[in-house]
Amino acid sequence: MILRIRSLVPLAIVASLILTALPALAEEERHLEYRAGYFSPWDGDEGFSVSMAIMLPINEESQWGIEAEVRRFKTEYFGVDGVQTNALHIRGLYRYDLDFDNDWPVIPYAGIGVGISMNAIDNDEIEDELEEDPTVSASVASVGFGGGVIGLVGVETDMPGDDRFKAFVEGRADYSVQATRKEEAGSGKKTRTENLGGGSIFVGFRMVF
Repeated sequence: MILRIRSLVPLAIVASLILTALPALAEEERHLEYRAGYFSPWDGDEGFSVSMAIMLPINEESQWGIEAEVRRFKTEYFGVDGVQTNALHIRGLYRYDLDFDNDWPVIPYAGIGVGISMNAIDNDEIEDELEEDPTVSASVASVGFGGGVIGLVGVETDMPGDDRFKAFVEGRADYSVQATRKEEAGSGKKTRTENLGGGSIFVGFRMVF
């Protein structure tokens, strides 16, 4: 398991460098966001997710930016249920505030995102179950790569005492796929597309600086 988690380290380092450097590109205010919440895959067992994003204003109502999200959950690969998965997603985000020029204490918003992913899976678990059939000798890659799109909606409010700090609740729907390689004796290598999308509920805070 340690080796599988370590396989995410190079992409995590790249994501950290991008998130660190991006604010230097903007002369206006920047928005630093942190999220944590519940992730439920469309095909699997629920887990958790955390993310960090840097957002830059386009105008008063909209922002764009980049996000790094880490998920841990269980899903299905090659017909084997409940396979532990650690996923790192790097995506571009666009958010639009639905400000109706009223005195509501909260501001609703909506957005979209597009990105790539790297997924470390428990390949030993898959191989052990496949090889319960004595005619099968299987080798499954421990890392898969893919991509996906998300849609999101949420509400945000100023935190007491300082309007530079904001709290929000956010829901997301995610369509993500990845390519995973399997090799079986006698049948050669196969690459299969797996559905790793799902729904998320987050709570988080945003700092404007």
